[in-house]
Amino acid sequence: MTGAPPTNVRYYDRANDRLVYVGRAATTAAWDDWWRVGANSAAKGGVGANSAAKGGDDALRRAVTAPRNWFVVGNSKRHLAAGARVLDGGCGLGDKVYALRRAGFDAVGLDFAPETVRAVHAAVPEMPIVCGDVRRLPFGDGSFDGYWSLGVIEHFFGGYGNIQEEIRRVLRPGGTLFLTFPSLSPLNRLGIRRGAYPEYRDGPEQRAAFWQFAFPSATIAADFARAGFELVHEEGRGGMIGLREEIGPLGRALHYVETHQGFPPFRAFYVLGNLLLSPFAYHIRFLVLRRR
Repeated sequence: MTGAPPTNVRYYDRANDRLVYVGRAATTAAWDDWWRVGANSAAKGGVGANSAAKGGDDALRRAVTAPRNWFVVGNSKRHLAAGARVLDGGCGLGDKVYALRRAGFDAVGLDFAPETVRAVHAAVPEMPIVCGDVRRLPFGDGSFDGYWSLGVIEHFFGGYGNIQEEIRRVLRPGGTLFLTFPSLSPLNRLGIRRGAYPEYRDGPEQRAAFWQFAFPSATIAADFARAGFELVHEEGRGGMIGLREEIGPLGRALHYVETHQGFPPFRAFYVLGNLLLSPFAYHIRFLVLRRR
């Protein structure tokens, strides 16, 4: 998952050095709604799960099967053997799972949004996707050569320790974890220094509306190192989202470009912007880690 609902307010949690996004709680119902709106859909004309509700299974099938997902496929090919067994934990619509299978990987998806999983089963019955919890995976020890976790660990207020344990359990020794999460960029650090984010004050209301954290990348890398993972590669991504979050009302213009990339000039502008901005305004960090 990239970005966050526009109603979220970001706070700075000084004690833990992280940003806290507060808006709508990250519940199963919220995720079903997110995918129903088609936030990460990539079919013709921007068709997503919401359009599928109107246009039937064919629209949802296009949303799952059309995206090429070059980033996921390319990195999987770079770090995994041909035909490797891969789990996408928190797969949403499952378009990455489909792209990986099309590329020759034995990919499986898991998500805990039940309506989304049921809809995908109906639209793409040949694709293996199960309803489950990344904190209690229904797979045996050492079942996978690779694990994709795309924007998942940040949505658990109590921490990601049990997710981390399950990832390590289902990955074989030498297996590869591909991990993304919102992270504090140099642009965020500038915002912290100038007081751009209100101080976080913990309480029941804040926790009830918690959406996600943005972590320091070094904290995540160190935690996974202690859990038995070796860092292989790291990079920042999503510079346009990182900038959009910092520029207030002007961010709506960037969001419009972001969601209308079927228009070639918008696509070119967005790709170039990400290339230029991601080194210092990244929204997420991408880590490749190898299980010892």
